[in-house]
Amino acid sequence: MITSVSSTLVTTITTVRNPEGTEANWLNDQQFTRCPSKKVRVAAELAYGLTAATAVVETAVSALFVAASAPFSLVSSQVLKKPVQWLKSSSFSIVWSLAYLRLNVGTPNLPTREDLSRNFAFRGAYENSDVWPKAPLSSRLFMIPRAIPSYLLTAYAVRYKDVLPEKGVLARTSAITSRCVQLCREMWKADRQLTFRAGDKRLDAELTQEWQFIIGAIDRADRQSTFCANTERLDADFDELNRDLEKTNRAICVYFVGSLDSNGAILGDRQYYYHHYKIKRFQSCFDVSAKVVRSTAEIFNHLNDLKATYPDRPIQVVDIASHGNSDNIDIKVSKEQRAPFYSRNSVGTNEFSACSSDAAIILDACLTGAGDNNIAERIAECNPGKRVFAPATPLFFSKPLFKVKQGVAEVDHVTYGPAIVNAYTARKFQVA
Repeated sequence: MITSVSSTLVTTITTVRNPEGTEANWLNDQQFTRCPSKKVRVAAELAYGLTAATAVVETAVSALFVAASAPFSLVSSQVLKKPVQWLKSSSFSIVWSLAYLRLNVGTPNLPTREDLSRNFAFRGAYENSDVWPKAPLSSRLFMIPRAIPSYLLTAYAVRYKDVLPEKGVLARTSAITSRCVQLCREMWKADRQLTFRAGDKRLDAELTQEWQFIIGAIDRADRQSTFCANTERLDADFDELNRDLEKTNRAICVYFVGSLDSNGAILGDRQYYYHHYKIKRFQSCFDVSAKVVRSTAEIFNHLNDLKATYPDRPIQVVDIASHGNSDNIDIKVSKEQRAPFYSRNSVGTNEFSACSSDAAIILDACLTGAGDNNIAERIAECNPGKRVFAPATPLFFSKPLFKVKQGVAEVDHVTYGPAIVNAYTARKFQVA
């Protein structure tokens, strides 16, 4: 396999940039959260930008070599093999380096090898595996870029729902454009604040240990203030949403958001709008009840209350958005301060009995479907007939796919990022 110069540059830059270096040091069961220092990230940004420009030039040169070699392929197909490999490597390096320009900001470690990066981008996994059925390619291909316009429209509608429209086409167009720019700036600023904070754990050497402690405490307080504010906003929004539930008689989807967050992936400003985007998508097929939950006891009490209030309306979908891993979901089993997280060992029999017999339970939580004997599999075992969808990798921006079966909509697959070109498909667990 021919490796282009630009691919080698991305590999070298990323190896130096990663706190843990190559994949051999970090692509395992351990969880690494230490991001590069600010100086390293800035240097990597410049290097990735220059590499992208280099890759564009190299792609043009390799394309000329392919064109020049094409006539000789009539004699032997082997003539084109190396020029085509060079072209593939250099063209992929354009996308690779540009993607890392964005991911460099808040990601602890990035893949250094081109083959692993290709699998990650095109197949949604580091390894080339087809262990479980995938969603249709038409649903996976560029899932996140295709979903962004709908996400932004939802964010705009939520952010400016109380703003009265301006009079006149020009005035309205100008105001909408201005508000769109403002909204994008707010989300970008919030994202950079959280990711930079997550990466600035190695403060400048001249700071004393006491100052490091003080700055870290202020940092955490600022983040928790943002999360608390967004929790209150979601509580108010969900109360309003739940009041509309009695107006129709469709099947019900219940959307839960965990109240614990440490990095903005659940309760950050962008995720506040993400929850509304997910709910809007569910509303195309179901009526939605939503709740921010402080414990799993609240989850099951809410489901039982809905079943008692609307006995003739099946609960077809339950979506739980929180942090997690293969052993647990980061929602406590009760409101007690020292209560443990909801883990494999705490899953009870028929806890989701309020739902329909073939209900879909979606775990919007990282790694909850990873490996064997994971928490998603345990929930499926304890709730026979229910279909549990869960990611086998870290999760970013999930999107459920629906199909209609005998006049009733149901979840067919769940796709999710961060794979840009070819999205992941969540694993499905079900026990008859």
